[in-house]
Amino acid sequence: FPSHDRAAHCEWEYINPIQLTPELLGKYGFEIFPRGFVKRSSNDFGIRINLHTLSYDVSGNNPVKLKYLHQLMNLFFSLTGEELTANL
Repeated sequence: FPSHDRAAHCEWEYINPIQLTPELLGKYGFEIFPRGFVKRSSNDFGIRINLHTLSYDVSGNNPVKLKYLHQLMNLFFSLTGEELTANL
């Protein structure tokens, strides 16, 4: 491992995004409901992820597919200002 004063080096071909799964959503605090997964922030803002397509929509607009964990983390932070953390 590199020392703390130097950046780690990694080749791009070894970096793979983490696929979203229902199990992973559960670990990040999403609750399952009949139509999807819901996570509430501390200010009671909620985000719903469609159970079957793993997509979200805002105000009924075209659904946006979420494929990877980092996409969901970025979305959640952008909407709530809070980090999405796992309950491992």
